[in-house]
Amino acid sequence: MMQTPTTIIGSPKATTTRRQRVRRVVRKVWQKASLPVAVVLVLFGFLYYTTTRVVLWRRLETSVNGTIHRWVLFATTSLALGLYVASVLCEAGKVPDGWQPDMEDGNNFWEVKRKGKGLKRFCQKCNAYKPPRAHHCRVCQKCVLRMDHHCVWINNCVGHKNYKAFFLFLFYAVLAVGHSAMILSWNMVTSESNNRNKKISHNTAAAGNSNTSGAWDWDAICEVAALMISFPLLIAIGLLFAWHMWLTSKNCTTIEHYEGVRSKVTLTQPIDENGETSSARGESDSNGSKVTRTTTTTTITHPYSLGLSGNLREVLGAKMRYWFFPGCSIDGDGLSFANAYENSDKWKRKVNQELEL
Repeated sequence: MMQTPTTIIGSPKATTTRRQRVRRVVRKVWQKASLPVAVVLVLFGFLYYTTTRVVLWRRLETSVNGTIHRWVLFATTSLALGLYVASVLCEAGKVPDGWQPDMEDGNNFWEVKRKGKGLKRFCQKCNAYKPPRAHHCRVCQKCVLRMDHHCVWINNCVGHKNYKAFFLFLFYAVLAVGHSAMILSWNMVTSESNNRNKKISHNTAAAGNSNTSGAWDWDAICEVAALMISFPLLIAIGLLFAWHMWLTSKNCTTIEHYEGVRSKVTLTQPIDENGETSSARGESDSNGSKVTRTTTTTTITHPYSLGLSGNLREVLGAKMRYWFFPGCSIDGDGLSFANAYENSDKWKRKVNQELEL
């Protein structure tokens, strides 16, 4: 009986493997390092430090309220930063080399843009076919599966394999920054009230101590700076999150929205010698009429919208209890997607109604 060779922990081969993995990680981090990424990390770190160490620890110290605020802010900030790093480092989704559509597939559904002709999608830059919802990124120099957009703040494309991480990053970032802004605002109001009550005694003490009159209060400077940063950052991230919430509810990407992606549905129906369809008359070929077949093509609105529940499950996962857990990839391989006409009876009825109009 042959024995399978095993790698002993601590052996030169195992050490080489670990070194290769470390080198790959370091190379990946170095490739993704950029000024916008550093700015985001510094901003979140500064807000977290100022809110927890300068405000909460000084004002509430070890009280129950202070402990609860610190742990909640730690959880939301950690999740936001973890998902942010995942969005930066995770591959957005690359079209497999040599991928080709099934030319003989009898599929009666395909995408059409506002100016498109509904043909098989071919990338002139990559000189290769691309699946539905894939687009070429001029920055990354490749076609990305279910591409939403290229984001300079993560130095990466937002696509099939990292869209959920990007979406949840925005969600937890809104919670974390909003929480920080609330605490900093509360601290500013209470500090102003206390300063007003102690103004006379404070001025007297400051006048009698010439050595400390010119000292800077760095804690106060950090508080003001953090407060001035938190609200514009909250508005920016909040608007972006609201936009992606709307896109997710429609199961639509940013590119698809602006390019006006529609679907074409091709139906073949029998027509008798009188020019009426059998479906309209409720008759079949057995009535003796000479029946021919005709093909009709109709353009329908966004093809991947499966209803609110279906759209959320398509993007965030089939099980609702895992929607807000960290994750990167959307279900599926990114080469084909459930479309409204083929996978939804509700959409089939809607298509049929539009065809009859």
